[in-house]
Amino acid sequence: MRKRVLIISFIGILVFVAGIIGIIVSDNSHKIPYYNSSTNHIILSDKINKLSGNQQKEEMFTLARNALKKKTDKNQSIDWSNFDDDSLYVEKLKRPHVYLLGYTIQSRKPLILNIRYNLVVKIGSTTAVPKVIKYKS
Repeated sequence: MRKRVLIISFIGILVFVAGIIGIIVSDNSHKIPYYNSSTNHIILSDKINKLSGNQQKEEMFTLARNALKKKTDKNQSIDWSNFDDDSLYVEKLKRPHVYLLGYTIQSRKPLILNIRYNLVVKIGSTTAVPKVIKYKS
C-alpha cells in the first residue's frame, strides 16, 4: 500500500513539472525575435518573415497599432475604426529592445488612402505598450 502511494505521488509530481515546463515553453513561442540582440536584423518585410507564425504576426500588428495610437492620442479626431492594417515592416535595431516599425494603414472612407508611419519603439517587455522614440508619417 505504501509503495502504491509513493508511485502515485511520484507520477503526480512528474505531471505537475511537465505542465510547468509546457507553460514556459508555450509562453516563449510568441516572444519578439532578437529581443536582447545588439545587431540589426530584418524580422518582417515583403520578402522576409522570421516570425514563428500568425500569432506573432498579429501581435506585431497590434504592437504597431498601439504604438501609433499612443503617439497620435493627442489628436482625438482620429476614427481608428475607419482604418485597416495594410502592411508591416519590422527591423530590430542595434540597441537592445529597440525596433523600427514601418506600419501602413488603409482608410476605408471617404477616400481610400494608404498612410505609412515609421516608428522607432523601445519595448520594455513583449506584452507592454511600446515607448515611441521616433515617429514620422
